Amino acid sequence: MEHLKSTLTICFAMIFLISCTEKSKTKVNRPTLKKEIMERTGYTEETYSKVYKYYWVTEDTSDLKFDVYERKADSTVMFSSEHHKQIDFAVLLDSVNGAFTKINSDFDLSKLESLIFKQPLYYPDLNRELSQAYEARYGKVAVDYPTLQQFLLSAPITLKINTFLKPLNKKVKSYSIEKFHLLSLEQIKKFYPDMQFENDPDFTLFGSGIYVELENKVE
Repeated sequence: MEHLKSTLTICFAMIFLISCTEKSKTKVNRPTLKKEIMERTGYTEETYSKVYKYYWVTEDTSDLKFDVYERKADSTVMFSSEHHKQIDFAVLLDSVNGAFTKINSDFDLSKLESLIFKQPLYYPDLNRELSQAYEARYGKVAVDYPTLQQFLLSAPITLKINTFLKPLNKKVKSYSIEKFHLLSLEQIKKFYPDMQFENDPDFTLFGSGIYVELENKVE
């Protein structure tokens, strides 16, 4: 009997130690947000009072980074996402949201004036959504900028960004996609051979990224 008790005690102790080890591993593996104060030269030094880069440190090879700029003239803040790999837009917004507490300690996010994202093909979920809605309304013909503006304002992307911005009392005012045109799936595969487009539509809205101008939300 005593032998059985000793055996059970040892087993429970081992289980406890394994459990603690696993919990410890979980804590260690949690991503942490790092900050880098960027050197300002030339135009950047003339225009911005500070420029910081934030990035998550994880075990994987994620290349997601955030650049935040504060203008000298009026202290307004500009936020830009930086990455080379594809990522779902929903995941990106969640990652940004997780970083905002830290960023808000360095910048006054009540003065956040603009967001800059990469072009839609970098966000598979957003790309499918935008292309399908665009084709249903305009076919496969590139529209003018005012029409594109109204399309994006009425698209689900606006609701997603507005929901994301709600804690900051901000909302989308306007969009800009410079050099806007449509790019076929064949062209995409040619220019971006390392990307995956298995379930994507046969064209994408293309340009030099998505610029989102913000304004204060009036209750």
